Amino acid sequence: MDDTKGIKSDVADAAMSANQDERDGTQEEVSTTSGTVPVSKNQMKKMMKNAEWRERRTAKRLKEREKRKLKKIQEREGMPEALDDGQVRIKRRRMNDPEASEIRVAIDCTYDHLMNDLEIKKLCKQVQRCYAENRSLTNKPLQLYICGLVGRFQQISDQVITGYKSWDVHWKTDGPEAAFGRDNIVYLTSESPNLLTELQTDKVYVIGGLVDHNHYKGHCFALAQENGWSHAQLPISDYIMLRDRKVLAINHVYEILLAFIKTKDWKEAFLKVLPQRKVAAVKESAEVKGGSSHGAKNPDKVDLAADEATDKDSVS
Repeated sequence: MDDTKGIKSDVADAAMSANQDERDGTQEEVSTTSGTVPVSKNQMKKMMKNAEWRERRTAKRLKEREKRKLKKIQEREGMPEALDDGQVRIKRRRMNDPEASEIRVAIDCTYDHLMNDLEIKKLCKQVQRCYAENRSLTNKPLQLYICGLVGRFQQISDQVITGYKSWDVHWKTDGPEAAFGRDNIVYLTSESPNLLTELQTDKVYVIGGLVDHNHYKGHCFALAQENGWSHAQLPISDYIMLRDRKVLAINHVYEILLAFIKTKDWKEAFLKVLPQRKVAAVKESAEVKGGSSHGAKNPDKVDLAADEATDKDSVS
């Protein structure tokens, strides 16, 4: 009789132990599409950590996305930018700021029929850099005009420059003469015999936006003569001796004009902007030939170019 009770007790204990083992096992099983897969406690911890990391990453990405959207709105509206530490970054310069210059500079982008898509993309890059420099706090912004926002130039700009239509820029679909009038234009071209010695508020200084690999050398100068526009070249040779024949990027030409407006010193402007590798020597004093704003003879030639990376892509 006692033996029978002992056997029943052992059976009951075994059943209870089996039920407990089953309950313990369900705590370490992971459901899958095909059933449950047992995992260890370490694996479970890793899975929980991974899930938490994914949640943090998603939240961080959403926060960064909202921050980028806010920054774009602030840049478009000219608002101060709030930083993570609570400080406020001063907004960039605008052309209607009290400190802005009244000097007008235009980039003539009406030459897309003479360029392939790659050359137009280089032109877009140069225009973008001019705009960035114009809004820099270190500069006194000029009145920047972009002429010829039509055709392939506009199409490629839509592809490669995000949000450019909201820039603080004077956009013109017409060419320089239709936009400003024949008598107000001073076309900057290396072939001109005239030196640019000063900038005047009643003139518009036009930089030709033609990236041509020297296929159309002299084209802008010929166009200026044909249309009866005034023309001039920067007075680099009065202050700087360059190494061989060198090319200036559109953004370099624009930066030189910005620097001159700020310093009122051509030599200082050239030394600030020109890459050191292009400068052979600096002249002690300017060899000024004449007193008009763009009326002196200059025997040296400096090309105004649309590609800062090489010396092959020139503006004619």
